[in-house]
Amino acid sequence: MVQTYEIRVAGPIGPVVASSLPGLTITALPTSTVISGIVTDSELLSVMNLLSEHGLSPIDTLITPHGLASRFHAGIV
Repeated sequence: MVQTYEIRVAGPIGPVVASSLPGLTITALPTSTVISGIVTDSELLSVMNLLSEHGLSPIDTLITPHGLASRFHAGIV
């Protein structure tokens, strides 16, 4: 399924990680970075694995399936 995701990680992400996420928007904020875009479930798994490999843990994820928004916080489903 294709959905719109917004993944927030603590702190900045480096250029290596950013360049590994083509097609996604990277927005640097003062204390976090938001990675957003439309991805399939398998692409989402690849993004999460990449973040984990670089020591970046999602602190918040917004998923918008079929125009309905739902929010999941790290560790809470």
